[in-house]
Amino acid sequence: MTRLIGFGFLRNAVLTVRLDSEVKLKAKASLEKLGVTPSAAVQQLFDYIVRTGNLPFDDDTKPSQDEIKRRLQAVSRFELSQPLDISDDEIRAARIKVKYDIDA
Repeated sequence: MTRLIGFGFLRNAVLTVRLDSEVKLKAKASLEKLGVTPSAAVQQLFDYIVRTGNLPFDDDTKPSQDEIKRRLQAVSRFELSQPLDISDDEIRAARIKVKYDIDA
């Protein structure tokens, strides 16, 4: 396999997507303003998915009952009998540190 582009491989596959024509026109106009072709945008999307295993945007679907149960069990493991003596700013800074690996 020839290593050239993206993750190191020649891009030789074709993807056909059906879209609402109005969505296509509006998206293409927005991408042009960003200086990105639709093809490059789709390539970046797929590269991101391969790299992270996730979509680069929020999923607004409701979690399944099993997922809700899992989340509740996870939260219950961290419940404290005494309130923490920590400010909202300290909590925010800690969350930013964990999520982005930077000091807030």
